[in-house]
Amino acid sequence: MRRIFIPFVLLLAALFVFASCLNSDDNDVVYYDDTAITSFSLGTMNRYVHTKSSTGADSVYKTTYSGSNYAFYIDQLTCEIYNVDSLPKGTDAAHVITTISTKNGGTAVWKSAISDTLVTYSSSDSVNLSVQRELRVYANDGSGFRTYKVRVNVHQEEADVFNWSSLPANAQLAAMSNMRATCQNGKVYVYGNNGEESVCYSTSVGDGKNWSSDDMPVVETIQTSAMTLSDDKYAPYLPVQDMSMVRLPKPTNPDVNQLVLVGNRSVEQYPDDKYAVVWGCVEETAAGAQSQQWIYYTWATDNPYLLPRLQNLQVVKYGDQMLALGGKGMGACTVTAFKQLYASRDGGITWKTDARFQIPDGFSATNSTFAMTVDENQYLWIICGGSGQVWRGRLSQLGWQTQQKVF
Repeated sequence: MRRIFIPFVLLLAALFVFASCLNSDDNDVVYYDDTAITSFSLGTMNRYVHTKSSTGADSVYKTTYSGSNYAFYIDQLTCEIYNVDSLPKGTDAAHVITTISTKNGGTAVWKSAISDTLVTYSSSDSVNLSVQRELRVYANDGSGFRTYKVRVNVHQEEADVFNWSSLPANAQLAAMSNMRATCQNGKVYVYGNNGEESVCYSTSVGDGKNWSSDDMPVVETIQTSAMTLSDDKYAPYLPVQDMSMVRLPKPTNPDVNQLVLVGNRSVEQYPDDKYAVVWGCVEETAAGAQSQQWIYYTWATDNPYLLPRLQNLQVVKYGDQMLALGGKGMGACTVTAFKQLYASRDGGITWKTDARFQIPDGFSATNSTFAMTVDENQYLWIICGGSGQVWRGRLSQLGWQTQQKVF
């Protein structure tokens, strides 16, 4: 009898608990009087790219990309929603699918761009974001709402387009030889000889039309006699003319740079050279760091991208790479003067052509007289002896403003 009674009591207890759950307040809907937009992203985006056919005719083709790759930042203080990294040029921002999340189940509503009409947000309906829009989120208890300004930034120019501009020719610059250039404190300096004496002229980085006589700037130099070599057998490969030294910061360590030294050997002593000589060294700037040895980058027979031996060879850091330019070939090098710019993205091991960087149309300089530098706004300057031409150009993406991304 006891064995029957115990299960019976347990059954009644279970029924009581179940009935209590049905009558509890746990399933009551809770309404909140506060809400906010907590996340905002884009779906698949259409992009229309302009190009030219093989005959030179303009054409347009359509491509797509994932808009979710571009983060949107929500400023809850100013109630603004926007993307810091602009979408690519040609993006169709007038037909956009969005994904929006809200706090406490608030209801998101788009305000019409041309009237006061309100349309409830739907993740399956496209919205026109080619203009700034108002997005409201209503608290689920109906007590109020918050209004956000939504802005979708789209680039108005392609990222990898390099545009040159021609500035007025200058007679003083035309008369110069043995030219070098540097940029410091908002000025571009060009120094060299004018046939009688050493001279230096400068202009504001925002000008380039007006040049005035100036004091010689203090420039960074390196003494090859003080270089520590890894192997003395490579000492004959040290450059003695047309030298440039470039410092390449290591993105993973602010206390480490890569130094690259580029130049030419003596034509009289080494008439058969076809290529420039390139050396590299790791520079550590942290307290207590030791000097590192310089390494010669040998002319490997399996490397088809060696830097030609060019007159007045000059090398600059541009963006995350180096650019080299020179006059006609020296010794056994028969390259035409100013044939092209050479780009290195691996610290000077290989030097390749880059379709983005072309010699500007109408470029004119003597076989060896020119100067090249880069200013703080990432403009590449080429100043020509003989013609006095001044060229200034920039890769479009290097001129884009970097905005705050973390709040």
